[in-house]
Order: sequence, then C-alpha cells, then structure tokens
Amino acid sequence: MKRFLLLFISFVLLFSAWEQKPGVSGKVSALEDGSTLTGVNVDLKGTANDTAARILKGTDRPNILFVFDDQHRKDAVSCYGSINIQTPSIDRLAHEGIRFTNALSTTPLCTPYRAMLMTGKYPTHTGFLLNFVNPRPGERGIADVFNEADYQTGFIGKWHLTSGFITHHSMLEPEEGPVSSTLIEPEFVPPGRGRLGFQYWAAFNFHMSYHQGFYYRDTPEPQYYPDYEAEWMANDAIKFLEQHTDTDSPFFLMVAFHYPHPLWRGELDVPTEALKEIPKNIKLPPNSKQKLPFEVVSFGDTRSLLSLEQVRTYYAMCVEVDKNFGRILEYLDRSGLANNTIVVFTTDHGEQLGSHGRKSKMLPFEESINIPLVIRWPGHIKAGAVSDALYTPMDHISTLCALVGIDPPDDIDGIDLSGEVLKTGKVQRDDVLIAHYVSTPNYCQAKHAELQWRGVRSKTHTYAKNIDGGELLFDNIADPYQMTNLIGNEENRPLQELMRRRLKQLLAEANDDLLPGTYYSDWFDDTRTVVRTGRGRP
Repeated sequence: MKRFLLLFISFVLLFSAWEQKPGVSGKVSALEDGSTLTGVNVDLKGTANDTAARILKGTDRPNILFVFDDQHRKDAVSCYGSINIQTPSIDRLAHEGIRFTNALSTTPLCTPYRAMLMTGKYPTHTGFLLNFVNPRPGERGIADVFNEADYQTGFIGKWHLTSGFITHHSMLEPEEGPVSSTLIEPEFVPPGRGRLGFQYWAAFNFHMSYHQGFYYRDTPEPQYYPDYEAEWMANDAIKFLEQHTDTDSPFFLMVAFHYPHPLWRGELDVPTEALKEIPKNIKLPPNSKQKLPFEVVSFGDTRSLLSLEQVRTYYAMCVEVDKNFGRILEYLDRSGLANNTIVVFTTDHGEQLGSHGRKSKMLPFEESINIPLVIRWPGHIKAGAVSDALYTPMDHISTLCALVGIDPPDDIDGIDLSGEVLKTGKVQRDDVLIAHYVSTPNYCQAKHAELQWRGVRSKTHTYAKNIDGGELLFDNIADPYQMTNLIGNEENRPLQELMRRRLKQLLAEANDDLLPGTYYSDWFDDTRTVVRTGRGRP
C-alpha cells in the first residue's frame, strides 16, 4: 500500500511538473565596453525527472560508481579517436551512455583537480592550488553530501589530498625542509576530516609502487597487493559492490586508478601482457617530433629523453585501466546492479607525452586540459549520445546530486549539467576559467612564467596569459593541434580583446589576482594545511 501511495504521488507531481515546464536563467556577465557575454544560461525542460527523483528514498535512488584515472590523454581512448590502442570498456560505456567532447581539467594537476571534484569549488576557494597540502578542518566534500542522503560512500585508490610524505617541507623550496616527513606512515590518511566524509576506505595518499605496492584501511598498517596496482583496485571495488548488492541503501563509490601516471618503466610498472598489446611503431601527433627518443621539457626547465619504452608503457597502463574498469562493469552486469547504477569514467588531467616538446601536464594545451568523460545510466541517458558542453570538475557534484534528486551544497562554484546529461534541457555556457598557479607541482615557486597562467576555454578557442604577460590564443576547430598562436594577428584582434576582458571577469569570480606562485605560500601553515583562500581566512 505504501509503495502504491508513493507511485500515485509521483504521478501527480510528474503531471504537475510537465504542465509548468519552468525555465531557469543563469549568469550574464557585463563586459567593459557595455556589451554582454553570456556566462551560463540554463533552460531545464526536464523537471519532471527531477521532481520524481526528489521523492525517491533508499533503494529507489540510483547507485553511483565514479571511476577516474591519472594523466590519461583523451586521444588514448579509442572512442575519442586513439590510433595506438583500443579501450573497449570505455568505448562500451560511451556506446551505452553519453560522451563529452569538451570535458576539461581546468587546473591540470593532481590535487587541484581532486579538490574541485570533491568540493565543487575553484582552487582559489579551497586553497588546493598545488600538490601535497591538507584541507581546512571544516572543508566538506561530495561524500558528506551523499552520506546525508543515506548513501554508503567509499573510496579506493590514489587520494592525493593530504600533505603526505612532505608534510613538514617549506612551501617555497624543497631544500628548506627535511628530506621526508616525520609521520610514521606518511601515506596513511586516518579516519576523520582528512577523508572528506568517505566511510569505506582502501587508499593511499601518493606513491608510485605499481607492483606489489601498498595501501591502507582504517589503521596505519600497510596492506600489500600481490600483483599490479590496477588489478588490486578493481578487485577491491568488486568486493565493495558484493557487500552492497542486496542492501537497503544505495552506494556512492569512487575508484581512483593511479595509472597511467609515470614512472613508465615497462614491466616494473605494468604486466607483460599489456605491453604486448602496444605496437612498436607508435604513431605520434603532428605537434610532436616524429621519431623516438627525443628531448622533452617538464616542470619548467627539467629536460629528459622521451623513449619508446616510456610511451609504450604509458599506453599499456591505459589498456590496463580499461581492462580492469571492464571487470567492474562486468560485475555490475552479473549482479543486476547495472540498470540502477550511474557510472562515470574520466581522468584528472591529460599528459603532453611529447606534444609541443613537453612532458607531464600543467599547461593550457589540449593534451593537458581536454579530458575524456563518459556517463551511463541505463533507461535515463540516451545511448550513444554526444555532448560538446563545457564540463568542469566542479560540475560533477551539482550534476550528480541533481540526477539522484538531492540538494548540492550552497557554496559551490560548479553548475548543474544534468539537463545536458539527460538531454532534457539546454545549457548554454560560453566559456570557463582555466588556470595553473605555481611553477612546480609541490611548492609555491615562481621560476617559470609559462607554468603560472590563467586563461579562458570556450568551445572553439583557448586563451591563456602567464604572469609575465605572455599570451596564447588558439582556434581549436581550425587548428586542433594548436600549432598557430593567433596573438598579434590583426584579423583576430576583436577576439583577443574579448578574451582578455572575459578573463578579468572570470578571475574576479574566482577571487584570483593572477599573482606569482610565491604569493600563495602564506595560505598554508607549517604542516602544509590550508589556512587562507582567495576569500580570506576562515
């Protein structure tokens, strides 16, 4: 009787929402010359879905499986056009769900991305501007929101949201602190606010022991996996799912693969079988030298040779992620969970891998910022859909909350893109802020201007300006490999001025003054814990 009553109420609310069809309008930004450039306009016609979701309780709400790996170029996924490898599991998800072509890592570095994903806020609003820092004691995350909605939350894999093994290093220079942290187990994240609300835990902060490495649960004793890291993560994810197959509460599980982050050392890092799948005649994009090995630059002026073994290991790691992600999808099928589980696959940022003569990330080029993103929800998301909407890490929390019918936090910077995911509403977002704040990943340094930049990414163009005033402007449609800088081109002067004005607006929204990396050192205490943000001290 109770279930019948709920269904009747659902029908009444659905009919009411269908008749009303309200629209929601977002921000419109005024430019200096008095004209306007739309920031976000949203017309959500699919409110019937939202209304129904908001009365669902317990097992009626869908589960969420959110899988992301580390440093995965978009063109290393076959549904995005990879010519070197096949990724059938990710391709399957795209065939059964929606694939985004303009998903962006708006600050392409491990910790800032993870913080945006977890909090829905700009790095300047959380203080997570670089790697190996601790959150403010009161920082709330996506797991807190889902805990309050009676979800069982879990995290498996690489965390990288605490100071870890460099806890007592200076924020400015490595040589000004001890060689290693005084913590007994620096990669252990103890239960408490450092986990940002996650209940189930099988994770480590950061290490690159890909073979027979370690992780932690709720005590500081390391647990060792017997083989390669990606296989362990998939095994643990399946165990979590087995424990939640027949429970009354839905689950929210994040799986954070560390592949394909370097070291890239062949069989030391990845199974032989995966390496055998990678061709020896690797094809390289036009914005790269065409014969390996060749010299590349990473982290400012650090130079090294990029070898064929490294590139083949990188692609083998991508294959291993896909294989083990596929094992998780297969368990969802076998257990009957698939139809009631939203599955997300994405990555934290890309990898230059020789493009533009660079290695690593932290740059405004497409190889660093334009990332794969695929979402599936059978019966709700249209199979094989493609979207060119601009989707940032900060948007996940609002979007997932809307899909399952719960309220997101009030203080987030991301927007709800559920209408775009479900194709029930139109989202017109013209551009987003992209940024990188420091010249090395782990310290507030300002040695290399090209790594301290802010910019604007639209659906068609990328604009970036560094702290020394150097600028880049690319037409990503006419010049997808970004080989022609349009700055100084008279024909594009109106666009250049528009982008400059728009950058000022977006920086103001993010409380960002485009300052050198050294400025931010006093945002942290001597344990590398955030004590200040762009909004001031808490």
